[in-house]
Amino acid sequence: MFTKKIIPFTVLVLLSLFVFSCSSDDASSTEELTLTLQANSQHLLVGEEVSFTVSDNNGKTVTDATILVDNKAIVGYTYKTTISGIYQVVATKPNYQNSKTIQLTVAEETLTVKANKEIAKPDDIITFSAINNEQKDLTSKVIFFVNAKPIEGNTYQVKETDGTHLLVYAQKNTIKSNELAIQIEKEQPKIEQIIRGKWKLENAASHEIIYNFYEDDTFNFVYFGTLMQGEYRIIGDKIHMDVISSGFKMTDYSIMTIKKHISQNELDVNLIVSGVHEQGQNGRLIRLKEDLTLDLQKLVGTWKAEANGQKLFTITFNDNGSCSVIQAENTTGIPNMETVQYMSKYEKYSANTVILENRNGAYTYYLTVEDFINANEIQATLFEYVLFPQKSTALILKKM
Repeated sequence: MFTKKIIPFTVLVLLSLFVFSCSSDDASSTEELTLTLQANSQHLLVGEEVSFTVSDNNGKTVTDATILVDNKAIVGYTYKTTISGIYQVVATKPNYQNSKTIQLTVAEETLTVKANKEIAKPDDIITFSAINNEQKDLTSKVIFFVNAKPIEGNTYQVKETDGTHLLVYAQKNTIKSNELAIQIEKEQPKIEQIIRGKWKLENAASHEIIYNFYEDDTFNFVYFGTLMQGEYRIIGDKIHMDVISSGFKMTDYSIMTIKKHISQNELDVNLIVSGVHEQGQNGRLIRLKEDLTLDLQKLVGTWKAEANGQKLFTITFNDNGSCSVIQAENTTGIPNMETVQYMSKYEKYSANTVILENRNGAYTYYLTVEDFINANEIQATLFEYVLFPQKSTALILKKM
């Protein structure tokens, strides 16, 4: 009897140990089931896709985990966003411990354009490239613009007509790069190639001077009511003007140094005038419209002179060289304009200018015809010579 009771008790103990052992093994097994999450990139640009892989603690690939991005489940193992920001990602699966959280940084794409030259000359070929903020080469995926015009490919040959700078940028869809300025260095044109013509000198003296440089190397200008004319020579960056008066040559009466070619129509200069501005004065030459050649017969008749829509005087030009002027009106602010009424004769002074004088020469005006608007209307400038030849009035002459 005693033996029979011992055997069941032993069996019961053994069974309890077996159950406890199995229970311990199951708990140990559950704790060891963990997930590891990896992304093929943790730094992305808006619109780029990221791929995930999940494995367990034994290195076995897990294909049925759930990926949570900012606590929201996604479909599958890929993800793409259209919004920049920082995202928290974790992998989960029932009976597995969650993976460690990984962080995705998603940024707006930016473009940076570069060029192989900062300074170029006409006919040079410039090569452009473009990278994004991840340093990825996007040269073949963007469109390059030079001076706001798209070009084919990523090279550009500089033209003579391109100006002083090229403004370059790249564009990919709606993304625009920085703007790059490339300086264009052009060979300075020779003075003799550009100086011929009519120029106004500004800021160099107490009044403006109009220079005419002709193809036969002669020149003229009016200085304090006196027509100065002669021959000019170009030596280096200097224009030497030799004034000829009554057969006498005043060598180097004026020397004009070209300091800077701003454009074909604008030059920075320094002017030396013998006996007047011997230290030189800085100024600027501005190209003007070429003088027309005035036919005096076109002036014959009676004209009403207006300035700013107001009548100033009426003048009659006779074909015998005489003229008559009716008393000036509306001349407030125009010093000595009333003296024009004493003009009684006129004659051609230069290609497009007539000189108006009274009989004894006490009063003198110069009337420069700028343009024939039509047969009955003339654009002109009246220059007064009393003491200050710089005084001038823009006129419209209308035939009566």
